[in-house]
Amino acid sequence: METSMKPSKGPAAPRGRRERPCDACRKRKSKCVVNDGQKICAACGVHGQECTYVEDPQPRKRKLDGEGKEVDATKRRFATPSQEGTENRTIIKRENSNAQPKLEQTPSTRSSQNPTSVKSQHYGTHIGPTTELEPILLDLSSSKDSSIFGSSYQKPDGRTAFLVDKSSTETVYAANSPALQAVVRLAGAQGPPLVQIYKTVVHPSFRIIEDSLLQELEAGQWSSADPVLLCALYCLAATWLRSGTPTSAGSPVDAVQLEDLAFRLFGESLRRPLLSTVQAGLLLMQKSTIDTKSLNTQLVGVAHELGLHLDCSTWTINAAEKGLRKRLAWALYMQDKWCALIHGRPSAIFSTNWDVRPLNDGDFAPVPSISPGSQPSLADFEQGQALFGQMASLTELLSNILDTFFTLQAMREIHDAGQEGTRLILKRAKPVQMSLKDWFTRIPPNLKLDSNMTGTPSSAGKYFQQYAFAS
Repeated sequence: METSMKPSKGPAAPRGRRERPCDACRKRKSKCVVNDGQKICAACGVHGQECTYVEDPQPRKRKLDGEGKEVDATKRRFATPSQEGTENRTIIKRENSNAQPKLEQTPSTRSSQNPTSVKSQHYGTHIGPTTELEPILLDLSSSKDSSIFGSSYQKPDGRTAFLVDKSSTETVYAANSPALQAVVRLAGAQGPPLVQIYKTVVHPSFRIIEDSLLQELEAGQWSSADPVLLCALYCLAATWLRSGTPTSAGSPVDAVQLEDLAFRLFGESLRRPLLSTVQAGLLLMQKSTIDTKSLNTQLVGVAHELGLHLDCSTWTINAAEKGLRKRLAWALYMQDKWCALIHGRPSAIFSTNWDVRPLNDGDFAPVPSISPGSQPSLADFEQGQALFGQMASLTELLSNILDTFFTLQAMREIHDAGQEGTRLILKRAKPVQMSLKDWFTRIPPNLKLDSNMTGTPSSAGKYFQQYAFAS
């Protein structure tokens, strides 16, 4: 795009998010953020240049249908234009020029213990160290410039920076959102039973959704749920519903329509992803009918946007979100490595750019009170938590196997070794084999496969299948 900077006839007026970016941001193809009460955008403030709006925007290409007619934009989205860009984000304020950014939750009727509620978000877009708004430039801004960025960024640990969108303090989807209504209507009377199936079969060993949110969904209180997450949950649970799991009376669920709607909503959520986007994607990747290669790559990209690859242990966020972020990060790490092995693709997560700390018991929220004899039981949650940790450890070993034998560089080295290639493979395999045996010997007795011969399905089986595969 070719543009030329022209002198402005006056200071640029404050504008809303839906309006055009300034000339400089359009030319750089970067995000243009103007905070309330300011007359220039954040990027122009950093670069010390004039913020103008005199260049004509380049005409947009319109999407055409098969007959060459323009497609109505309202038919390509569930949300109306007034609903777009209403994600609830954190507001960051500076009380004075020398103060550190203060984390302030936007007004909400839900507790801050529900980090992925669409009414309670604590993050923005991660600012990398090589961008034009890199954290060091934010720290070097003068007291005069500090007011420009008063609500445009936050640093939860003093060095990691997030660009926060303060375009609205409304929820992503209101209770009457067409997308949310479409999901609930499609599930019908089977909605609460599907949530119960998910809680019993998936949740104990794959705790990537908060217990409080599941309780609300089971009670039919879905107004605060992100539609893409709710639809993905229904879509995955319907797998066991079709297998004959008892449910209440009602019309059968159309699993095909659920899956189509889930992917449509997931594609929409990629424009402005939330933690619930990652949750939904991880649930969809558990379905055997889905080709996970492309979906895995998209999720890793979203994780980088949300800073899931970073160490959040010292961030000024509540403990619930810290634990959720770590569980999501490790769930994605496991999905990425096994996806690379199964599909013969390079892993999208590299150890040099992965700074998530190992899981510990404190990263799992306390299990809510459970009545005796109910399903899932407290023992199911304890076993599931241990299984999740063991699987994360096994996946780290798998990552080592992939890096040792199946990167392009490793395969080239073995090929170039010629007749010594076999000896090189055996030399590299020895420490890997010892690590696998050590992992196996440290498995708690209650997680061993022969301890679950009860005639009921056990989530331990899939972990040992993957162990045998990695061996």
